[in-house]
Amino acid sequence: MFVMIATEAILSCFRPPFRFGLLLQQMEFIGVGSLGIIFLTGTFAGAVFTLQSLYAFSLFNMESMVGATVALALTRELSPVLASLMITGRAGAKSHEDLTDPFVEFLLAQIATDRLAPLKIVANPGNGCAGPLLTRTLKSGVPNKSSGPSAR
Repeated sequence: MFVMIATEAILSCFRPPFRFGLLLQQMEFIGVGSLGIIFLTGTFAGAVFTLQSLYAFSLFNMESMVGATVALALTRELSPVLASLMITGRAGAKSHEDLTDPFVEFLLAQIATDRLAPLKIVANPGNGCAGPLLTRTLKSGVPNKSSGPSAR
């Protein structure tokens, strides 16, 4: 299944219509648009990592090794992971927002607010065992003490 999807994706790169403008727009959004959050995340992660490494290396009187260790660890291991997480989160949130906004607007347009019963929306019969009790209470009013099973 993966091979079929990968093959279809690669072959679609060479079939018209070619959308170079859309490609450049997406590359700008994902790449250049994400630089700020990546820079901020990397700066604070590096500062915390430096402080923790300084404390650990001071136990062995090796404070001079902190800079090289942090630089190596950040560039080889931590920075690619943080950058990919930030890019994925930012781009995924934006694409999700683009898809859900029209759908939510459509759903909200269908609601008649003058006939809205907030308690029925929060706890309807489909919400579990409290739903039927609340529905019965709303239809018949609040039960008094003498009408319950313990009144006999």
